Amino acid sequence: MDNTEQLLIRACKSGDPITRLLSVYRRFYLPNETPKLYLAHILAGIVDKYVPVTATEMIFEFDPKQKKEFFGEDFTYTEIALGFVLHKIRYADRAKFPGLTTPCAFRQD
Repeated sequence: MDNTEQLLIRACKSGDPITRLLSVYRRFYLPNETPKLYLAHILAGIVDKYVPVTATEMIFEFDPKQKKEFFGEDFTYTEIALGFVLHKIRYADRAKFPGLTTPCAFRQD
């Protein structure tokens, strides 16, 4: 696991994940007009590698009728995809990410 993946995983597990993800993205990737689309793609790679997802979960999560309750009428496919992969990483057990180091502030050496 490289350092950028670790920063993205920690950003997903932080208190304000979208802001922190955008900050990490701006620091390590090319800035552009649609960072959420590229973030969803990058995080999907992390989910593929570390957190197994079933087809049933994906079908349920991408149901537009269900999303209208939470997002209202103004939501995009990109926001749903980013929210899905963010949720999977955020609530995955830390043990699913081998090689994820503990930040110095929390180490008990």
